[in-house]
Amino acid sequence: MDQFHCSRTVLALVLVLSLFSGCLQPFGGDDPSETELGSYLLTAEKESVAPTPDRVIDFEELTPRQQNTFERAMNGSYPSARVPTGVDHEVWVEHEYVRYRNETYSVSVAVP
Repeated sequence: MDQFHCSRTVLALVLVLSLFSGCLQPFGGDDPSETELGSYLLTAEKESVAPTPDRVIDFEELTPRQQNTFERAMNGSYPSARVPTGVDHEVWVEHEYVRYRNETYSVSVAVP
């Protein structure tokens, strides 16, 4: 293998490793609204009593970013997560419960 091909191979490996490690981000990186934490804190806790249907929203009705925020709140060591900037928090104000995988979770939004 000549020096030119060896250099190209090393450069390609460095680029691939940089992409996977997060050192380089393709296409300009993440949208800041996806990563910046907003002013609201979502709390989600499993509920044992059945709420009235008009106060419940199905998980599938949430936007993908709302779903991600809800799942982060459920899976944390404390059942809460910061709502990223740009994610509409009003859905959790209008609905006090989320139906997720045949379980009902009470949700609340607060300003930390």
